[in-house]
Amino acid sequence: MSGGDDGQQAPLDKGEQTRLLQSIEGVERAVSVHLQPIRASVAVVHWIRQLQANVDAVYDKHVQSGAQVQCQKGCGHCCHIRVEALPPEIFRIAAYLRASWEANAEAGRLTMQRLTQHSAAVAAAATSHALPPCPFLDDQVCSIYPVRPSVCRKGHSLDVHACESHAPTLPQSLGLLADAEALIQGTSRAYADQGLQSGGHEMAAAVLLALQDDTAQARWLAGEAVFAAD
Repeated sequence: MSGGDDGQQAPLDKGEQTRLLQSIEGVERAVSVHLQPIRASVAVVHWIRQLQANVDAVYDKHVQSGAQVQCQKGCGHCCHIRVEALPPEIFRIAAYLRASWEANAEAGRLTMQRLTQHSAAVAAAATSHALPPCPFLDDQVCSIYPVRPSVCRKGHSLDVHACESHAPTLPQSLGLLADAEALIQGTSRAYADQGLQSGGHEMAAAVLLALQDDTAQARWLAGEAVFAAD
């Protein structure tokens, strides 16, 4: 699974692996149909909202079907691990932050400081379990919740006590994770099919780059690999 999951899950059996691969390929084909006509425009960045909406829908479907998810506002246990975001998600977060700072320059300065510190800590950390809290976590609440990455949207726990005790394995809904991961991986592949840098990148460092370099989005749209390989 992509970055953002804490704890290890039992490996998929052969049949489950085959179904996951088929789902990923199906998503890749479907998303490519939508991306190809808008490849040369900024609309290809904004399209990532559809992926995030679809992951939200998958999450809601599994909860409504009986998954006993115990996550709730104010519970930030999962916000202390490495998070990876797709390039269009990174640009969407950067745009959201810039807009929010127009009326509060000091908030922008503090956020840039936290991003710089967090990026350095991630680079120095030996494991994903030795990281400081997410730089966007304010009083145990996500400050970029409307534009949070897809991996954050699919993350969940079926046992809050396991989270509180920092258990090495968290009980999660394998069906929810597989359905969401098919959407994320298929979409990532579809962007790559359009000649755009894809795959997950450590969120804090990538958002920091996007905020510091006003040309980053345009260069990404031109097919340049603007984010470091992770």
